[in-house]
Amino acid sequence: MACDREAPAVLTIFDRLIPRANCPRRRRVTFYHWPLLDIPATRSTKKSQIQALDRTQLGLLIKPGRCQTLTHDYKRHGTTTLFAALSVLDGRVIGRCMQRHRHCEFIRFLNAVEREAPAGKLIHAVLDNYATHKHPRVLAWLSRHPRWTFHFTPTSASWLNAVETFFAKLTRQRIRRGVFRSIVDLQSAINAYLAEHNAHPKPLVWTKSAEAILAKLDRIPVPSCNRGAGPLRTGQHSGGPLQTRSARG
Repeated sequence: MACDREAPAVLTIFDRLIPRANCPRRRRVTFYHWPLLDIPATRSTKKSQIQALDRTQLGLLIKPGRCQTLTHDYKRHGTTTLFAALSVLDGRVIGRCMQRHRHCEFIRFLNAVEREAPAGKLIHAVLDNYATHKHPRVLAWLSRHPRWTFHFTPTSASWLNAVETFFAKLTRQRIRRGVFRSIVDLQSAINAYLAEHNAHPKPLVWTKSAEAILAKLDRIPVPSCNRGAGPLRTGQHSGGPLQTRSARG
């Protein structure tokens, strides 16, 4: 999920990710181990402003001694927004392309996920701190669906969401060097990539136990800027408070 250079930051935030009053330390770390317990957990977010770019001239194909070329300028045919939910249970991705990313589009996407999720299972969704995710109508939808619980990542820490790795693959493998003459072409390419991914999904498999992660966390030195600051209060961490919302409040 993150490179070795980022591992200390990941472990530190995981240790403070879920408020201490609601969840023991070991359970906080095993949040991403829930697929082993058959608890559906989705990483949901959106990739907004995906541009449908068309090149002004045809590029030259790759050949021995020369890379594929693209013109430096382009024609812009509009943008689309991809809402996606990654299931850590099986690696499948539920995605919907929409023209905008307001609360009404987000509710439509939640309804799509609700229809495809297994019946009778609790659903824990990890979201970033985007205002759309906390709109009053979204919270009203959440109150009508008691099996859902929203977990919001800290501010400026959306990279903790595992679905961001899927967005990175989508960008590298399908969008970055693509040529799209309309928004419809762009959305068709994204939907085709989603279908190919879901045909052979690969879930993230953790090789470290919660005990091993906590042991490594205990070996991380305390930054000098935090020495003497005292213990963090319930629900606090270095990246800002993480909030959890559900139908139960």
